[in-house]
Amino acid sequence: MKNIINKLLIISLLAIAIGCQNEADPHAGHNHDEHEGHQHEAEAIPENEVHLLNAQVKTIDVELGGFTNQKMSDFVTVTGRLDVPPNSVSSVHVKEGGFIRNLRKIVVGTAVQKGQVLATLEHSSFIRKQQEYLEIRSEMIYLNQEMERQKRLSEANASALKNYQKAQSDYRVKAVQLNGIEQYLSYLGINLVDLKNEKITKQIAIVAPSSGYVSAVNVHNGMFAQPETELIKIVSDAHLHVELEVFEKDIPQIKIGQKLTFEVASNPLESYEGKVYLIAPTFENDKKTVHVHAHIIGRKPEFRQGAFVNAKIWKNQATVPCLPEKAVVIADDVSYIFVEKKKTPSEIEYLRIPVKIKQKINGWVSMDLMEALPERKEKKIVQNAAFYLIAEMNKGETSHSHAH
Repeated sequence: MKNIINKLLIISLLAIAIGCQNEADPHAGHNHDEHEGHQHEAEAIPENEVHLLNAQVKTIDVELGGFTNQKMSDFVTVTGRLDVPPNSVSSVHVKEGGFIRNLRKIVVGTAVQKGQVLATLEHSSFIRKQQEYLEIRSEMIYLNQEMERQKRLSEANASALKNYQKAQSDYRVKAVQLNGIEQYLSYLGINLVDLKNEKITKQIAIVAPSSGYVSAVNVHNGMFAQPETELIKIVSDAHLHVELEVFEKDIPQIKIGQKLTFEVASNPLESYEGKVYLIAPTFENDKKTVHVHAHIIGRKPEFRQGAFVNAKIWKNQATVPCLPEKAVVIADDVSYIFVEKKKTPSEIEYLRIPVKIKQKINGWVSMDLMEALPERKEKKIVQNAAFYLIAEMNKGETSHSHAH
């Protein structure tokens, strides 16, 4: 409202400035009666028109256009929420107990990428396991050499076969132990290539299992984390969808493939589109509603899992001609639109057309014209400034009545 008042003040000041210039006209004293007659004739503006100077039109930023086809009726109104499938939610856990170190700056809403290091885990047992791995690996070299030696001896002396079999058994036992430790260290995320070069690490990286947004944080530096504790929850919006609740009486009207429009309750001015993808076969016992799963088409709303939505499921795709709400204004209980009638180098003439409002939905208005549009003016309808034009028209009528 403050912006509207400011614009009206600017328009008024422009009109006063033009009036002052006319009063200072150096020819004002020549043939006063004849000039007054011409002036009165020039000011005879029809009551259903308003004339604005080009500067005034520029100030209020008039936009022109035609009717736009919009879906306005034959829909089912439902509510629901934004959601993601279970496989879009990931939890971050440690694989072994340890102390949290080097936690990066993470808060709810932080975007993370799959494989990104979120923190490190530290414990002395990790060092011992790596040390044990290197010891067994070294011992395996000796056992392999001993097994080969006993094999040669058994080939030359049958009584040495028992020793060869014992060497085989020892080697195989150690091989199983080594493989088990390798699998365990790989599970923890320790680089075995580095470890084989005797590079022992005391820390293990905790990485994001998937890309998405952090939705919960239950960790801090220095805490001792156990495998069963969820440290961070990550939610991906790659498969963001709408879960709707449809009442039992409306279910016969809902079909897979039907289009829908919806708004998020936190931002009702933005509308989005979707399509019915799945209809649940069972009712919610307490509400007598059926879940309807809808996929979002095109632009997606800002991700807020569980955000409440209002939706309209369209039973057909029929559309009607509409104008934006700002193109319509009500004066003395009558609705009007404005059309650019004529444009001159100095001013623009707008014609007021009465209309009968039929419906208002999502910022659009369907209507019946009570008078025909001027010829070839279908694309010259004012789209956004009907309030300003009616205000100027009323101001002009007031000054005209004072003159009499």
